[in-house]
Amino acid sequence: MSDNSEIYVAFVDSSALVALADSGDATHRAAVSAYEELRSANYRLFTTSFAVAEAFELITIGLGSAVARQWLQALRIDVYHLDPDDFSRARNRLVTDERLASRTLTDALNITAMERLGVRDAFAVDPDFVVELD
Repeated sequence: MSDNSEIYVAFVDSSALVALADSGDATHRAAVSAYEELRSANYRLFTTSFAVAEAFELITIGLGSAVARQWLQALRIDVYHLDPDDFSRARNRLVTDERLASRTLTDALNITAMERLGVRDAFAVDPDFVVELD
């Protein structure tokens, strides 16, 4: 019996990673619900090494280093590692595109990874993480 289920791909932003890890976060319940919906809808989730680093730092600041280390050890998500071309594209877009003036470098890098991989869906709880792909 073959499985004809289509598989979708979504990028997971550091804001979602933090919300999932922090039960005291105002968006925790919504993030857990969204995560479960994405998984049940056959989404394959991935993030970038930059998003993991940013989430680790935020969890360290908010919940302490012991919790952050436990979170990092338990992390089970595919991680895309950007290459020098990704970095160059993200940097150039960030410094030349006025629409991206309020973006962080991490956001620009993550958007670049999504574009390179052809991913249009993102799981984020940060309202400023609105992806505008070409």
